[in-house]
Amino acid sequence: CNIDPLQPSAPQELERCVKDGAIAVGELGPAYHGFYINDERAYPFFAKAQELDIPIIVHAGPAQSKNLRMKYGDVLRLDDVAIDFPKLKLVICHMGYYKYDDAIHLTQKHDNVFMDCSWLSQLAGIDRTAMPKYLPVVMNPYFNFLYPLMRYFAETWGGTDKLLWGSDWTG
Repeated sequence: CNIDPLQPSAPQELERCVKDGAIAVGELGPAYHGFYINDERAYPFFAKAQELDIPIIVHAGPAQSKNLRMKYGDVLRLDDVAIDFPKLKLVICHMGYYKYDDAIHLTQKHDNVFMDCSWLSQLAGIDRTAMPKYLPVVMNPYFNFLYPLMRYFAETWGGTDKLLWGSDWTG
């Protein structure tokens, strides 16, 4: 279920999606759609998601296209949403690439914030089959694969309950 949370009809659309069997919302892409995730116009949508106990999956990180503004992907803006909706489950995609430390701190700080590790193997150059050729890759598995995982486990004292596996590849 993918909904524009800024639309006035978003809460009703979310209810319809849940009735049709949706189990999560996302991947919301603030950088791709030109809004901040903590924009209060989205708050009725977040309130409905919290009421329905349906997780929100957020692409909190950069947008590669040249005409998109990276400021909208600031992962730290999720802090407001997590505080204002403490029972709303929020999932940060790609461990917050490239702001791993910020995403890890949010996950550690809030009981309702989680992360997935999708796309990390591609970013690290370990698997390029699912990556567009134009995306930059650091051909060092440490920076985009081992570092965020090691940092996560160090910061959360080895806790695995807040990290979801994901491939970001449907094939």
